[in-house]
Amino acid sequence: MNKLEKINHFNRSLQKYGKVMVNLDVEFDEENRSTILICDIKGTMYSEGSYDFH
Repeated sequence: MNKLEKINHFNRSLQKYGKVMVNLDVEFDEENRSTILICDIKGTMYSEGSYDFH
């Protein structure tokens, strides 16, 4: 899966909750063979130790 496909996959998951990604970036760690998606999710609320998607 390339960068755009990963972003689109995650975005479709968020749409189930009526949320959208903002300020996003994707980092590939070739050494550890991992991908990191960094973004803010518009409409979520942060509370001690968790995010609320509802």
